[in-house]
Amino acid sequence: MSIKHPIAQLSRDAARENMASSNLAVKVEESLKALDTALKYHIRRLNEHGDAIQNAADAFERGDQSWADALNSGR
Repeated sequence: MSIKHPIAQLSRDAARENMASSNLAVKVEESLKALDTALKYHIRRLNEHGDAIQNAADAFERGDQSWADALNSGR
């Protein structure tokens, strides 16, 4: 999973310059940076969770295949 990262970077970086002395521009920039940090964290966690699920599914399929092979070899 991936996202367009960082969020609105060009606009965000230009906001303080284009809106000198604007508290709103500062807050928007800081909020977007915080959102980037939160998104990176959650995407990392989702990827880790997905990897763990994939590993568990692969292990199950290997075990199931071994069981099926043993069953078929008894014929």
